[in-house]
Amino acid sequence: MCPRHADAPPSIPTRPEIVQARERLLASYQANVDVVNRVESLENASFFGASEAFRNMARDMRAAAQSNLTRIEAGVTLCFDRLSNPVTDVETTTCVDASNVKVIPVDITALSVKPPMMPGPTGADAPRADWVANAYPGDGYWGDYLPWTMCPPGQYAYGYEMLVEADSGSTKVDDTAVDWLRMFCGNFDRTVRTTIEPPHAERYGLWGSWRGQKSCSIGPMHGMTIWIEVPQGDGDDTAADDLSATCVSGESIQAPGGIRWPSARPSTDTCPGGTAICGFLIRVEPPQGRGDDTGMNGIRLACCAL
Repeated sequence: MCPRHADAPPSIPTRPEIVQARERLLASYQANVDVVNRVESLENASFFGASEAFRNMARDMRAAAQSNLTRIEAGVTLCFDRLSNPVTDVETTTCVDASNVKVIPVDITALSVKPPMMPGPTGADAPRADWVANAYPGDGYWGDYLPWTMCPPGQYAYGYEMLVEADSGSTKVDDTAVDWLRMFCGNFDRTVRTTIEPPHAERYGLWGSWRGQKSCSIGPMHGMTIWIEVPQGDGDDTAADDLSATCVSGESIQAPGGIRWPSARPSTDTCPGGTAICGFLIRVEPPQGRGDDTGMNGIRLACCAL
């Protein structure tokens, strides 16, 4: 600071500085509200099976955001509710100071990425001891998470088939696209085979027909891609539209029947190296009566050591 300015009084913020202070407060308020809402959303989805460390981090971040909101709300009161007309110099200074209140840093991007997936149950509760990881192609938007459906021990999923409702060709008919899924399991030479599909089909799988199996030429499947239609607002939602798979051999396979609507977006995940698909769960919306049905929405994969 120049010596001749050392004893000069601090400058009094002008009206534009109050506008800027309000903008800072509102941006900070929204950022912290977003963190609180994101953690509540994760909790409602049981954290998608995320690790205990991730859960603790998320809850600590929510507590920090809630503490921040208390401080920010005090500033909002000073900058919005307690101003004279015209605004005084003291009020302006107080408002600007309040907008610079120190808050605990929070980063919603840490909550926006896919949570690390926990392995399946271990010990006496494990359907098979070699279940070591999960893959997460995509969950969609609506419906119930059905129980895990597993290949028997010693078998891996080498193919799949979709239950698909055909395109009605009419905007007045409720389309659903993919509604259900089954997988085909076997040992490596496929001398032993098992077909698996989720329970409770009588409640969920009400539309469409089975469109045909597709299997890896050799070895089991390693990952899957799901095409999920983005929400259509007042239009007809279909959610899961199609599925494809990759094999441990590097081959890509596509079962017939999927319908990729223009706004469907692909989402892919694969099992870690040294593992293959040994089970799955799907997310399915129950029938909506007079509402908009979507059928199957998403899928998660169980990965077992090879």
